[in-house]
Amino acid sequence: PMPEQGSGSHWNFSATQQVKGDAAGKKSKKGGEGYKVCPAGHPLFLFLTPHDEYVCDACDTGDFLEQGTTMLGCRICDWDACDKCSHPVTLAKEVAKEAAYESKCSAQADAAPTPGEWKSLVGFDKYRNEFMYLRHTGSGVVVELPHYTVGQFEFRPGQGAPGLCVAADGQVAGFEMTLPQLESKLARGGGKSLTKKHTIGNWEVHALGDGGAVASNNFQFVKTSKHVTGNEMKGSSAEGLSINFVCTGEVVWMAPDCYGEKAVIIRAHRKPQSVTREEASEFLAEEPDQE
Repeated sequence: PMPEQGSGSHWNFSATQQVKGDAAGKKSKKGGEGYKVCPAGHPLFLFLTPHDEYVCDACDTGDFLEQGTTMLGCRICDWDACDKCSHPVTLAKEVAKEAAYESKCSAQADAAPTPGEWKSLVGFDKYRNEFMYLRHTGSGVVVELPHYTVGQFEFRPGQGAPGLCVAADGQVAGFEMTLPQLESKLARGGGKSLTKKHTIGNWEVHALGDGGAVASNNFQFVKTSKHVTGNEMKGSSAEGLSINFVCTGEVVWMAPDCYGEKAVIIRAHRKPQSVTREEASEFLAEEPDQE
């Protein structure tokens, strides 16, 4: 089932039709009830495809799926299954978990920001793609920057929260972090403080004097599963894009100019807020300096 879209976001998992099913059949693909785990035995997590280059590894048809398609995936193995190939109980549990977390966000809507600092770590997946992880020691918000993305990034809005991503066009969707070991190390107090400019692929992260940072994208690398013509490449741009890491633990994403006046405000254990760039600028201007 496809979660309904609301307020310009894919966040509304509570509106998803929950599928009933028996708990039998661990990894059966044909004639069974679908995958509970990936072929390597890792747990699967619910997400919505942030772009139209995903394929179902269980169906193995090679057909690309539309942006916003419901899937269960394993980021460790880079293996994904569509809702038809996923075990209905596993899918329903993931949907229920997302809905429960959304209720938790509503209960903490008035919580005050927590002072802290942004720390970072860099690592690689099995394909040698490079990732930079940033975590705020106070709020627990984590951001993942893959070296090859243009605009898109992944995040977790606080300890125990589900993984999410902001696509290049500003859509917020469920997604799972790629390198949980880096996330765990940061949560245990590891990582380096941001004290200068850090470059990772398309991204440049500049530390600010107030304890925050800002990331920009220079669009040098492109990773795609589809054939891309020169004209399509020329039409893509990261100009105007920024990710602002606020000293009190919030993250403010502002879209590239080619996607208009879109922005997203991310706060710990709250529903990501889709706003205009003007509203996002006002939010940043109101944030107090970290003591």
